[in-house]
Amino acid sequence: MSGGVSAITLDLRELTFIDSTGLHALVRAKERARTHGQQLILVGARPSARRLFELTCTEYLLDDQDVIGVIKQFTGSRTSLMGETLKTPS
Repeated sequence: MSGGVSAITLDLRELTFIDSTGLHALVRAKERARTHGQQLILVGARPSARRLFELTCTEYLLDDQDVIGVIKQFTGSRTSLMGETLKTPS
């Protein structure tokens, strides 16, 4: 495990476009995370993006919306934007 991180959540709610290149990147990221003993959790895909996942038989990449509630239960409501570092309270 890298730096104590066991799961990474990627919120796709603001994703307005994804093509085969983006889809391939997500497949590879999910595989890489699994190889390193981590979990990549993809949530919030819009119907148009969800349709691409279905057409390409990659809907297995998408995690159920209920996952967000479970994650918050274990991590609190701590979230970060890309590039931000979460600081542990002293």
